[in-house]
Amino acid sequence: MKKILVQFFVVVGLVGCAFGPTTEELRLKVIGKSKTDLLTCMGTPSDSHFGGNVEYMAYSHFETKGKQIHKCDANFALTNDRVTQLDLVGGETGGSEVTSAFCKNLILRCFK
Repeated sequence: MKKILVQFFVVVGLVGCAFGPTTEELRLKVIGKSKTDLLTCMGTPSDSHFGGNVEYMAYSHFETKGKQIHKCDANFALTNDRVTQLDLVGGETGGSEVTSAFCKNLILRCFK
């Protein structure tokens, strides 16, 4: 009986990890974070520039596994040193599916 309960809780735990927050939920949680918080969790941006009073910071990450390429571009807009917008573009091998696990894992860095 103990063994069955342990197996049950392991499966429930794994299912919870697989689903967790959606990419959209994580995107919304990033809104309002400070520039310092963003730099701490994401590191140095691959590109940054100003447009008026808005600072734009871009992060491009990709990974190759065999013939498959996983890519995510995370583009942050900051006003008064706070994140006001996050656009995600990512997917696998040229796709544009913003819900890819790769983009989700990139944003999860800010919530560990």
